[in-house]
Amino acid sequence: MGLAIYAEGHAHNRLGSTFDGVEAPFLRLCRSAPRESLRWGVMQYGDTYFNRAQLERLVEELEALPPDRPVIVEEVLRLARLAIRNAGYLHVIGD
Repeated sequence: MGLAIYAEGHAHNRLGSTFDGVEAPFLRLCRSAPRESLRWGVMQYGDTYFNRAQLERLVEELEALPPDRPVIVEEVLRLARLAIRNAGYLHVIGD
C-alpha cells in the first residue's frame, strides 16, 4: 500500500515525484482529514488529480498542519508548488 505522487506540467509531462511508502503517512493524513478538505478526496485505490486552483488550496491546507508533520508533507508541498509554477497538476496514484 502507498501512493505515488507526481508533479506534472500542463501537458501532463512529469516534472518530479515522490512515494508515500508502505507506512503511508500522507495517505493517513488524507484519510483522517475533514470531509471539506481537499486531502479527504485523495483516493487510496485509483487516480486523484489536483489542478492549479485546487493546488493553491491544498498548499494552504498542508502548510496549516502542525510543524511535527511527516516529512512526506514537505515533499508533496514541493511537488505541488512545482506543478503550480508550471500551470500543471499534482497526480496521486493509489496502490
